[in-house]
Amino acid sequence: MAKKQHHEEHENHERWLVSYADFITLLFAFFVVMFASSQTDKSKARQVSEAVEKALKEGSSVSIPPAVAKVLGGTVDDKGQGNWERFVVERSSKLVEVRLDPDRKIFVESPVNPSCRVLDLRPISYLTKEGGLALVVDSTFASPVNFRPLEHGADVVIHSATKYLNGHHDVLSGVVLGTAPYIEEVRQKMVVWGQSPDPFACWLLERGLKTLDVRVARQNENARRIAEWCNARKEVRHVHYPGLEDHPDHEVARTFLDGFGGMLAIELVGGGRSAERFLRRLRLIKHAPSLGGVDSVVSEPRFTSHSHLSSEERAALGVPDGFLRVSVGIENVDDLIADIEQALK
Repeated sequence: MAKKQHHEEHENHERWLVSYADFITLLFAFFVVMFASSQTDKSKARQVSEAVEKALKEGSSVSIPPAVAKVLGGTVDDKGQGNWERFVVERSSKLVEVRLDPDRKIFVESPVNPSCRVLDLRPISYLTKEGGLALVVDSTFASPVNFRPLEHGADVVIHSATKYLNGHHDVLSGVVLGTAPYIEEVRQKMVVWGQSPDPFACWLLERGLKTLDVRVARQNENARRIAEWCNARKEVRHVHYPGLEDHPDHEVARTFLDGFGGMLAIELVGGGRSAERFLRRLRLIKHAPSLGGVDSVVSEPRFTSHSHLSSEERAALGVPDGFLRVSVGIENVDDLIADIEQALK
């Protein structure tokens, strides 16, 4: 009996932990619906509406122009109204009539990288439930400590375990969370393709999970302090952090998140040149593209995630030159602020 119980526990564990490569495989099966911001004009609004409508009716992936596809948590209807909830309500009955393919999914990210926008999952969940779609949420930025999308209508949740779950910048892995039918599909691909994490990577990830709660609590507090400090500096044009009251999704974040997170972004006055100078002068904070670890790191999206776009296209997406993404670690917050202050001078 004990042996059987151990076998069942091992199988349950396998259902929840899969490799980073496997969650990438799963994403290939998803079509991605991109959302435009409330500032999008009417002609672009029609583009988004028609593209989404086509995807919902035909079950095919669609390409939305980068200038339109602002993954910032809101969208527009074909009348140019910037309200995602209205979009869902107006489309809900039509979705039922279409009888959507049950194998199709909607994929969103919250909080959004690198803008730090936070999505209200309730209307999106309503859309997926009415249309018979699965709602897939990438919640890497929040970590399970701050946000658990399964509690708010998501069917599947993915995390880059390389980030907060591991927390030490020394492993490459990912997880897919959800009910048994979804996870079984992923597990079968892992068995066939052999892309499972090696034992040492699993050990490193387990080590990181033991301190996840205390790490994230410290990162939440450090990020809040830094965001408030930066918000008062004349060298900083704008601070993107959901914990600030002037953040467009502050109320959504208060509703859904247990903590505002350790990720923030700042826009420097002076654009790209100011960003380059700032990065050269940092002493404690590291210039690196990773995030979620015990060490604070900063990256410049124009050379990483958004390097394929022109300066104008990046600006249209809300990532202008001078935009820096900061992953706040667990160092002494006064030391971090002092490092930012001397780099700004």
